[in-house]
Amino acid sequence: MAQFKDWVSLEQGCDLPDYQALWAWSVDELEEFWAAVGRFFAVEGIAADAPVLASAEMPGATWFPGASVSFAREVFRQADPSRPALVHVSETGAAQTWSWERLLRETHAVASWLRVAGVGPSDRVVGYLGNRPEALTCLLACAAVGATWAVCNQDVSAEGAAVRFAQLEPTVLLTATRSRYGGRELQHGPAIEALVDALPSLTHVLLVGTDAAELGRPTVSWADALATPVTGPLCVDVPFEHPLWVLFSSGTTGAPKGLVHGHGGTLLQQLAALGLHFDVQPGDRFFWFCSTSWVMWNLQVSSLLLGATAVLYDGSPTFPDASAVWRVAAAHRVTHLGVSPGLLALAEKQGHVPAVDHDLSALRVLGVTGAPLPATTARWARTGFGVPLNVISGGTDVATAFVGASPLLPEPAPGRMGPPWLGVAARTVDDRGEPVLGEVGELVITKPMP
Repeated sequence: MAQFKDWVSLEQGCDLPDYQALWAWSVDELEEFWAAVGRFFAVEGIAADAPVLASAEMPGATWFPGASVSFAREVFRQADPSRPALVHVSETGAAQTWSWERLLRETHAVASWLRVAGVGPSDRVVGYLGNRPEALTCLLACAAVGATWAVCNQDVSAEGAAVRFAQLEPTVLLTATRSRYGGRELQHGPAIEALVDALPSLTHVLLVGTDAAELGRPTVSWADALATPVTGPLCVDVPFEHPLWVLFSSGTTGAPKGLVHGHGGTLLQQLAALGLHFDVQPGDRFFWFCSTSWVMWNLQVSSLLLGATAVLYDGSPTFPDASAVWRVAAAHRVTHLGVSPGLLALAEKQGHVPAVDHDLSALRVLGVTGAPLPATTARWARTGFGVPLNVISGGTDVATAFVGASPLLPEPAPGRMGPPWLGVAARTVDDRGEPVLGEVGELVITKPMP
């Protein structure tokens, strides 16, 4: 972030000595800030003189009208044969490393198969799958052809997945009949059968693994999809607001609601979140323990935009004990680790000292979100990991944070949140809508975000 601050100061000809000044500029000059993010990270498809905010209405803001971008293209611009694109770790500890060349090759093949299957812009593809490389690859393939992606982890029931996916009328389902969790081999055949029956719009079922016979219905294997002849360019350009993925609310207050995220807004928000607030650099290793149903999985995928290696873990965080995640982080030299407060509280209760029990010397940042982090657990984590905490609060609806830490500021005191993030016009108001400080109120965002 320091480099960005200095670059903006020079480019804008203004004095931005600290984070507070940079944040104030980012919300006072909202259009200049988001245009600067695009230029700083060299996003293709956004012209230097392009209009930024055609309408600032909330809801209904229109960003970068006329711009054409591609999330997948921005990912593959970071391809570097000297480092892996991703590492997949199973619950057994077995690890599989994917090169950028493999990720590009498999994405291009799956994108070609999708095109042959008639999938293109405006079509929807869904995944009922755990945190596996194939889910990430299919997301990128969908982005490449302009299709829209949505995914649920297989701990969601078939009924729960159907309630979500039926809203999208998908044409393709990606899934697997088996997974492993908590030391047990799980069979998903009956759930998949029920899910397919509940989605009459499906034309194809794309199956990871070799268990097609278990479904008793026609499927296409991942291997067959990879055998599709590759023709033409990988990526098509789409309008800035073209749907990239749909995330779903939890469903605790009614039917799960689909939240649509566009290519361009996702690119800018993720670059700002990861590249500025988490200081992710090419060659870093980014591991956020999460399932594919959680928005943090999308954040993990987006670490590829910065040239980082995404570390995917598919399994229980407490099998065979509560050190499972720390072992993965140590074994794969993770630089950015993200977890929930609950996992930290469990490790604290069990008396773990992660930085002593494991070699976490590569770790630079510990990210935390998903629930309030008690001050006592925050103190334990700061000592137990020996690195700064970036405790963030945001939402599935924006796929980023509203508030959290900044590399330009001291770490907030345990039990406290950091300031609003760049480009986030956040404040607290009372029940009359008047700004308040130092007392309970409602968090509101007063200007649009991409």
